[in-house]
Amino acid sequence: MLLGDWKEANLRDVALAYPQFAVIEPPPTSGAILAWEGVLRPFSDCRELGLVLDDLRMDRSVRVQAGTLSHDAECTALHRPISFLHKLDPLKAEFRIAVLAYPPKRHPQAFGKLPQITKQGFPFHHHINADGSVCAYSATETNLPWHGKTVSTFLDYVAIWAAKHQVWEATGADPNAIWLGSVAPHTPSEILRQVGRNEPCPCGSGKKFKKCHFSAYERLRVEIPLQLLR
Repeated sequence: MLLGDWKEANLRDVALAYPQFAVIEPPPTSGAILAWEGVLRPFSDCRELGLVLDDLRMDRSVRVQAGTLSHDAECTALHRPISFLHKLDPLKAEFRIAVLAYPPKRHPQAFGKLPQITKQGFPFHHHINADGSVCAYSATETNLPWHGKTVSTFLDYVAIWAAKHQVWEATGADPNAIWLGSVAPHTPSEILRQVGRNEPCPCGSGKKFKKCHFSAYERLRVEIPLQLLR
């Protein structure tokens, strides 16, 4: 897909799938080619909140519609009770998010603007990147596809991340707090172990890993430990 076509397709798709997100100017030094800002309310439909949280806990799929999570009507799992449900105030779970989109080979980024979600504010948070962007990718996902729904798919991931963050914060926001679902390391060494050379590159370009970012990850795998020794 050509870059211009990709931009137009994603602008249309986000307008339909996330109408509460407005197009904004990307920060001038960011390198982003598109940007949006809007509000996510992951628990605005909380009638089946316990079922949704249990599905997230067990890495089962949930429905995401305009950033709101709901139980999949086709789910046949036997759900277990949620012991921390009383600690949540789901109707107050609201996140103003800024999303930046980049040319191919670089994934979108999302930032928690209000409330501000940063490493400084949440030092024990393992799902915030060093630059303040949220680490929204599920451990069960291999790569983000590069197509006309890239950004709305990413926003679905961010909505699920926001729900998990709300639980983590409500249960202590410390090393003992609850993060729902599996986690997977994203260091260069871990990615090299997780992704085969002939599989799609995790960057979402659609190229094979060996013809895209393999050499960059291999270099970082060596350089990062050397930097730590200095």
